[in-house]
Amino acid sequence: MRWLRSMALMFAVNMLFVLALSAILILFHVQLHLIGFALLFGFGGAFFSLMISKWLVKRHFKMVQVHAGDADVKGILYRIAGETAQRASLPMPQIWLYADERPNAFAVGATRRGAMVAVSTGLLNLLENQDQLRAVLGHEMGHISNGDMLSTTLLMGLMNSYVIWLGNLVGRYFGSNIITDLVVTLVAEIGLSFLAMIPISAFSRHREFAADAFSAKVWGPQPMIAALQRLESCPVVCNPRKEALATSYIHGNWKGLFATHPSTQRRIARLSRQT
Repeated sequence: MRWLRSMALMFAVNMLFVLALSAILILFHVQLHLIGFALLFGFGGAFFSLMISKWLVKRHFKMVQVHAGDADVKGILYRIAGETAQRASLPMPQIWLYADERPNAFAVGATRRGAMVAVSTGLLNLLENQDQLRAVLGHEMGHISNGDMLSTTLLMGLMNSYVIWLGNLVGRYFGSNIITDLVVTLVAEIGLSFLAMIPISAFSRHREFAADAFSAKVWGPQPMIAALQRLESCPVVCNPRKEALATSYIHGNWKGLFATHPSTQRRIARLSRQT
């Protein structure tokens, strides 16, 4: 299953980072206080994931880059992306297309000049006209303009640091030897990781509203409202409920404190107030 392969790949990359950094610390006999250890691994892992995010999504989705002068739908996609970037006063991001029946678009990259926007064939098939596609691209470029990838990385680094710090404190308090210390620490960190997803998910919902507002500012609210209505009409199987990269999707249907996206009704209501 694709989501499981992606999750395994992300886990392997993060484990490689942790092992490499641990080896360097041991090699140079570096002794860190627990807070320094937590900050180093918490923020280090988050920024390492940001650095390789473009490589990860390209590998996961097997994309093809779209260029100016391409024929058919690729050329249309690039032209509309260029119009959106120009209207939004943003550098032209790389535009990528990948084959997937699920309608989706997402932005990745640490900086405005190093960002990319990816669009699925399912989204192009679902949207009714070019105005809706402009709105979706405006939404994704809103993430770029607002610096959402960097701010999310900072928040994840902070949450990771808290998880490592508190998990190790619990392990040291309840563990009676190195084995129980390790087991209790791992169990505590797993539990704390779920709690850490609450503020991360809340921030993700906030940035979706902000990206919608950016699209509405660039192209007006009606095209984005129409695009959201089309996304809502997609069958449930098209929604990324179990995707390892679900926070990157333009649309999601998780509920409660762990929802990465607001409901479509709330997003449309916010946009309607901008008319």
